[in-house]
Amino acid sequence: MKAAVDAALVTKVSTPTVEYTPNDNRFAKFPDVTKYTILQTWEVGGSNPQFWKGEFSHTPQYAVVQFCEVQQVDQPFGLPPLPPECNPDGQRGYVVLFRDLGSLRFPPFVAFGMSLLLFLLGLLALHWREKDQMAAEAAKQAPAPVAVSEADDSELAKV
Repeated sequence: MKAAVDAALVTKVSTPTVEYTPNDNRFAKFPDVTKYTILQTWEVGGSNPQFWKGEFSHTPQYAVVQFCEVQQVDQPFGLPPLPPECNPDGQRGYVVLFRDLGSLRFPPFVAFGMSLLLFLLGLLALHWREKDQMAAEAAKQAPAPVAVSEADDSELAKV
């Protein structure tokens, strides 16, 4: 959550390769991540769907983060930094985060189903082709039918 809060609250600076607009910094309140601290976080929702139970989509997850502006303290050189403390006159606020993975697993299952269907159709086409080849082979090897003319009754009487 810290990365998502940093992305929302810290001012983004343009570089030669990336250009940010004022709209990208509309929620920015601090110049860098050391100017604020997170006090509390709350999370609600989210899920871990199980395919074998027929669950194909996730439920949305919400998080609320409380932040405050850090009080700047001068620390002598060489000592470890003190833990950040909230400035009593500084900014305080909340950030609400929303994450919805939706039907994350559904597209791969559709691709699997379509691939399986195409594979089975290919097998069926090969089966039909093999049956046609076996029928053609059998027709070549069978003796040619002999045309029998109908004998007259007179020829049968002579014998």
